[in-house]
Amino acid sequence: MTVDTTIVCAGTLSQVTCYYVRSLTLEGYGEPVTSRTVLGNDAVMVGRLLSAAGTPAACLLLSPSNSDVALLRATAPDLTVLTAGLRQGMVTTSSVLQAADGRRYWLLPPAQPGTMPTPRTVIGPLVYADMYDEFEDTMIAWLTAARPSGLIVNLSGSRHREKAARLAPLRPLLVQAATSHVRSGTAVPQAARELQSLARAEHALLSAGPLGFALTGPGEQIWTRAPEVPLSPAPGLGAGAAVSAGLLHGLAHGLNAGALADTACDWAESYLRDPGQ
Repeated sequence: MTVDTTIVCAGTLSQVTCYYVRSLTLEGYGEPVTSRTVLGNDAVMVGRLLSAAGTPAACLLLSPSNSDVALLRATAPDLTVLTAGLRQGMVTTSSVLQAADGRRYWLLPPAQPGTMPTPRTVIGPLVYADMYDEFEDTMIAWLTAARPSGLIVNLSGSRHREKAARLAPLRPLLVQAATSHVRSGTAVPQAARELQSLARAEHALLSAGPLGFALTGPGEQIWTRAPEVPLSPAPGLGAGAAVSAGLLHGLAHGLNAGALADTACDWAESYLRDPGQ
């Protein structure tokens, strides 16, 4: 199957409920909490944001249930939905605890077999791959065979340095990761540059919560930005996906690295002002 679109977003779907807690230690007998449910994961959120903005995009769901596909098509009727490894079942769900300091603890469903599309399934200028641990090996094998001309990989929040090194032979256009371990804004650019070097990528973006993010470009160029929107109460899920969508929108329109950073920040600020968009 050939997809005639600007951006293909490959990843998994899950209906995610985020519970806001004071601390991940969960001390005490219990406490009332607020929650918010969103349709994720990042590939789905990025595809929906791009489609809503009029940027041609398709969402390639990996090992989805038939109920997952029906829900996404009903929720985003203008988004092209593709599948690899379709199975019968209920809508996939997951939960996450988010503490006041932004740290999270995920409660995930059992992993499904890592079915990947054939190398010729996706042919397009840009491929955004959301690389979760359970799909890591099969996704790298697929990307190695497919060799998309413009590869953007979200390394997720776990083992991002190790994953970046495994992608080095593919020379990605951009790798992206999030971290809660960087405690100083001045350390974010250095960590982003290290990520770029490990992946041998043209660009790298590292998000560090309220500290903002750093985007590296060719040579020694680094742009740092932080959304000018209050992050309290915590917005929960989606801000990182909005950054990704802004980057992809900018790449599809040929923006340089400095303009990419501005566009990504603008999209994040828009999302933070109205997470329900």
